Amino acid sequence: MTFVGSLIKNTTRASYQYKSNRNEPHPEQRKVLETLLQKGRKTSFGKIYNFSRILENERVFESFSERIPIYTYERLYKEFLKYQLSGSKKVVWSGETNYYALTSGTTEGGSKRVPVSDSMIKQFQKTTLQQLIALHELNLPPTFFKSSVLTIGGSTKLTKIKNYWEGDLSGILQKNKSLIYRLFTKPGNTISSIKNWDEKLAAIVKDAKKWDVGVLAGSPVWVNRVLEEIVNEYQLNSIHDIWPNLKFFLHGGVFLSTYESSINKLCKQPLIYLDTYLTSEGYFAYQKHPEEDGMHLLTNHGIYYEFVEEKYFDLLLSDKQLHQVPTITLGEVSMNKKYALIISISSGLWRYCIGDIITFTSLEPHLLKILGRVKHTLNIVGEHVSMDNMNSALQKTNKVFSIQTEEYCVVPSKDNSYHHWYIGSNQTVADTERYASILDLNLEELNDDYKSQRKYNIAKPKVTFLPLQKFYEFMEKDGKTGGQHKFPRVLNQKQAYDWEAFLSRFD
Repeated sequence: MTFVGSLIKNTTRASYQYKSNRNEPHPEQRKVLETLLQKGRKTSFGKIYNFSRILENERVFESFSERIPIYTYERLYKEFLKYQLSGSKKVVWSGETNYYALTSGTTEGGSKRVPVSDSMIKQFQKTTLQQLIALHELNLPPTFFKSSVLTIGGSTKLTKIKNYWEGDLSGILQKNKSLIYRLFTKPGNTISSIKNWDEKLAAIVKDAKKWDVGVLAGSPVWVNRVLEEIVNEYQLNSIHDIWPNLKFFLHGGVFLSTYESSINKLCKQPLIYLDTYLTSEGYFAYQKHPEEDGMHLLTNHGIYYEFVEEKYFDLLLSDKQLHQVPTITLGEVSMNKKYALIISISSGLWRYCIGDIITFTSLEPHLLKILGRVKHTLNIVGEHVSMDNMNSALQKTNKVFSIQTEEYCVVPSKDNSYHHWYIGSNQTVADTERYASILDLNLEELNDDYKSQRKYNIAKPKVTFLPLQKFYEFMEKDGKTGGQHKFPRVLNQKQAYDWEAFLSRFD
């Protein structure tokens, strides 16, 4: 492994020097859009919306957004994807699409099949390599480059359906991983292929002492559980007792703040946390340095971005009103404003509403943070509380009571008069009324709309504490453990019914 480590280090040094001054986001985005349109113009989608005519227009950005409506997954599936899944060729993308990633389904409660083209897989590989390149600037010791990357992902076992394979994105990427990546990544093919989360967890714990892990990658939800199980099984003082070279945690999928305190307690030396923005639809951004306030938007990786301003978020929730939603380009965004992200990518998702809310913390370079999801915003009467607001208020309240709460969800009351918070913790709070009052004050401090609506239209939140295990049991019931799966923070009507019915069995 010394040879592999040295090779990576030398490669990252040379590549970093070559690429460090090549940041031209606006020309890159124009080139990305034109390339996508060229490759898509002979598809059914491209012919219907006349991509050739769009390419002839000097104002290609404006022509693209004017001619093509914004698409949700449901609409794209109904009009196009279902035919491609049935075997039709060149429906939304001209290249090979042999894989479909099953999403975690946190918003609608059911999995979606997201097309993953060969071109898209190459972009994932390119981004992963660039992350390794970025590590060179952190001046790490040679011993680190002998260590492995442990990825806590979903099962790599794919299912053949007619003319394509489907499964977790991690499985698709593993199947197409190059030999050099296989040499220094864990847990290996056998463990990675296990579908049952408890069995996979047990296998990782069993082999943990054999590995020299320097980088963890995955969702904080499941990485936290892996570290806890290893420390408990071997009665360690910290995870660094067996992995002394562990330095990085490349995290994504959920907000780190809910889990950071718990993870830190399992470590002897501080981890370097680097945020990543990786979804089944694409790899959009990653944090290069821990001191940076945001992730670098990837502008030349086969993804064209558009942005919806906050005042139009409500329109995004209705398929019937999507044609009324204007977008702006990367060159028109401002710092510290909320935007919903619209993407067009090299697998045939055109003007696709991914549902995430982001904000820019820098424009040179473009650094962004994820604030939450359009459909995961608390908004009974116009309070517009984002996931970022919810996480921040929860963490501030937890500090007052000296507790950790790794999981939570919020359900609007049946008469829409208050928010009901279900909070998962293995610690107890004797005075839940006081906890609810302080949580309420913190939400008011963070969100002016919430503060205004609390005066007249909604009551103080209700708080119910639950053992953390109840959240995991509910996810396990639906087969949603491990990988990219996470517990939704704001439950829709169906999710709320299922959740409260589940809890009623323990009353």
